[in-house]
Amino acid sequence: MSEHYSEVGAVNASLKEISLSNNIQIRACQQFDEQKVRDLVNKNIASFEESQTILSAMYRRLGALYQTYAEPGCYLLIASESTSPSEPIGLVGIGPLHGLDFAEKIGEIRDLVVADHLRGKGIGKDLLRRCIEYAKDLGYRRLYLETSPSMTVAQKLFVRTGFKPVKEKTDTQKGIASYFIMESL
Repeated sequence: MSEHYSEVGAVNASLKEISLSNNIQIRACQQFDEQKVRDLVNKNIASFEESQTILSAMYRRLGALYQTYAEPGCYLLIASESTSPSEPIGLVGIGPLHGLDFAEKIGEIRDLVVADHLRGKGIGKDLLRRCIEYAKDLGYRRLYLETSPSMTVAQKLFVRTGFKPVKEKTDTQKGIASYFIMESL
């Protein structure tokens, strides 16, 4: 393991595993989780029409998942059922907004995925809230996120959590992303 991974491990170790009332645990993703996380994403995102356009950044990150989230200001949380802690059922990541250095303290929520059969049970909400808490701990001042127009349930979750649309969608053309911002953490 490289020295950089050791430093990241120390940072991730500070993120305590939390158990939620619905028998769901949220913890930092570890290198040994990589393949199962890839499988979860591939199984649950491929059905979206935008999977080859707007979601392409997510697929690029899957190729080097642990390395991507080992960068300064980045981390990836996974959710699992307490009865199967090694089987991820959801995930969410954070990192500096694309193109910016972590020192800018402008972050991006990335890769929010929940297993199809468990959607609507509050797992995405819990992951997102925990991610925002950790973003505050890291010193992020502002958060952005991007989703696709067809992910209306996710968009409603983002608004309920305190994000605001960057601009109203007026173009219903396929592949147009929806951007959201949380201006003060």
